Amino acid sequence: MADADVLPYNYDDYGKEILAYLDAARSKAQEKFADKAPDFGAAFEAARHMQEAGAKLLQKQRKLPSSSERMNAKLREAERALLIPEGLPNRPWYHHSIYAPGQYTGYAAVVIPGVNEAIDRAISPSPSDKSACSRRR
Repeated sequence: MADADVLPYNYDDYGKEILAYLDAARSKAQEKFADKAPDFGAAFEAARHMQEAGAKLLQKQRKLPSSSERMNAKLREAERALLIPEGLPNRPWYHHSIYAPGQYTGYAAVVIPGVNEAIDRAISPSPSDKSACSRRR
């Protein structure tokens, strides 16, 4: 990454991964909560938006923009948008909404940890827990 003109972030693939994580979390919530499962609609919409914007951004990255500094700044902003300022529930020192060490797994990663850990504790996730992609920035 240090020698790259443009940071090698791929938000097209990242958006697709988040959609898969949300689909798995929705299935897990439906199994656990049945008809009281939370609505993941806004999170799916935001993740699709991220994936579509990521596909457009990837095309611009591949064309090697004239201003790589501006492109890199936008890519860093996109990654920072996935941070939760107040941190994860019960672990305010972890701020990333998509990946974090699991609360009960040691250092093993958990995807969309606020949502999956709430489901595991049999607490229906609140709308604000869904993920950073449910917030518009």
